[in-house]
Amino acid sequence: MDYSEYSKDFNDADLYIKQIKVRANRTITRQRKSIIEHTFGTIKRALGISYLLLCGKEKVTGEISLAFTAFNMKRAINILGVERMIECLTA
Repeated sequence: MDYSEYSKDFNDADLYIKQIKVRANRTITRQRKSIIEHTFGTIKRALGISYLLLCGKEKVTGEISLAFTAFNMKRAINILGVERMIECLTA
């Protein structure tokens, strides 16, 4: 492999220009807000999950599923109220 094109010096001069172009283009900004990472970030912030506790795809999938279920239950309670939520679950 030829690593001659890589440098140890980091030059972020182009990075700032790129950020300005992305912010100015509303379609790109809207698209970035709708990508899945935004959903994971929102749920992690709302539930206080800073990192995953388990390892392995199966276990992580279970942990994320529980987090999404908890988040959805919390939203349903906020929207319907506790009494209506209990009513819906027992019916």
